[in-house]
Amino acid sequence: PGAQVVQLETVLRHALEAFVQRNVEQAQTTTTADGPVKAWVTRLASEIRDSIQRDPKLVPNGLAILLVTKHIERVAEHATNLAEMAIYTARGEDIRHLAHR
Repeated sequence: PGAQVVQLETVLRHALEAFVQRNVEQAQTTTTADGPVKAWVTRLASEIRDSIQRDPKLVPNGLAILLVTKHIERVAEHATNLAEMAIYTARGEDIRHLAHR
């Protein structure tokens, strides 16, 4: 988990820098950077589910870890949103739903 948290910190820092500096290139690379964090959360949730099924005594700790990882995932999503807003403020281009158009 340590590497993922460091990665998240980097993503958040880059998103903030891109927003403050109106750096579109940096913002564009940050808009997809939450993918690895989401993948990690998905893997971890699966591992916790399997552990809880094997040993129900792990439910309290497993749920606590799941809650924390969901918050970590949410921070990554906020970083992505911030990077998207950096692009919008710099160019006036809303890229949030381009994949859906």
